[in-house]
Amino acid sequence: MNDKQLCEDLKIVGSKRVYFGHQSVGNNLLDGLKDIQSACSDSSLKVRNLAKIEDRKGPFFAESMIGQNTQPIGKCEAFAAILKNSTVEPFDLALMKFCYVDFNPGTNVNQVFEAYCTMVDSLKRALPHTTIVHVTTPLTAETAAWKRFVKKILGRSDDSQESNVVRAQFNILLTDRFKGEPIFDLAKVESTFPNGTRNTSDVGGKEVYSLVKEFTDDGGHLNRQGRVVAAREMLRVLAAAARTARNPRP
Repeated sequence: MNDKQLCEDLKIVGSKRVYFGHQSVGNNLLDGLKDIQSACSDSSLKVRNLAKIEDRKGPFFAESMIGQNTQPIGKCEAFAAILKNSTVEPFDLALMKFCYVDFNPGTNVNQVFEAYCTMVDSLKRALPHTTIVHVTTPLTAETAAWKRFVKKILGRSDDSQESNVVRAQFNILLTDRFKGEPIFDLAKVESTFPNGTRNTSDVGGKEVYSLVKEFTDDGGHLNRQGRVVAAREMLRVLAAAARTARNPRP
C-alpha cells in the first residue's frame, strides 16, 4: 500500500464512528495509528478513550480496555455490554482484540470460539447498523534456543510455540467462520517479514507461525516498526469495511 492510499484510508476511518475494545497489544496499535497520523499530517482520526468522548454524535475512534487478560470469554461479554449499553449513538464499525496471553496449551479453543460467535450473532441482531470487524489473535516470538536451554536447566518450561499452535487453531476457526466479512488478520501481519515471507517453525511436525522478532522488543508486544506495520493493515481493513458497509447509520 502506498502512502497516498494509506492517508486516504486514514481520512475515511476518521469520518466514521469506531469502537475498539482491547488490552495490551491494542495500545501498541493505537500508538501505530498516531505514528501514521503524524506521517500523513492528518488529525482527522480522533482517538479518544470511550469514557472521555465529549461529542457523542461523532465521528471518532473510541477505545477502551475490555475484561481481564487470560479470561477471553469475559472479554466477549465486556465488549458486547459496551456496545449494547453505550450512551453514544450507534457505532459504524466495532472490533475487539484478544491478547496472546488469552491462549495457552490449556485453553479450550472451541469454548472460546463458541462464546465469540454467540456474542457476534447477538450484536448483529441488536445493532444492525454496526459492522463488526473481526481480529485474529496476536502471536508471540519463538523463544531463542539459548533461552530455552537455560530454562530447561532451571527446570522451567517454555510453551511459547505450543501457545502459538493454540492461537492458530482459534484464528483458523475465526477466518473460516467469518470468511467474506471484514477481518483484520493481526496474526498474519505479525508473522510476515517485510519481504512477504512468513515466519514459521516446526512444532511436532506442524508448521507454526510466530511473531517476527524485528517487530518486538520483548517477544510479545509490538515495537515501533511492528506497530506501524500492524496499524497500517488495521486502517486498510477498517477503511474497506467503511466503504462497503451495507447498513449505514440512519
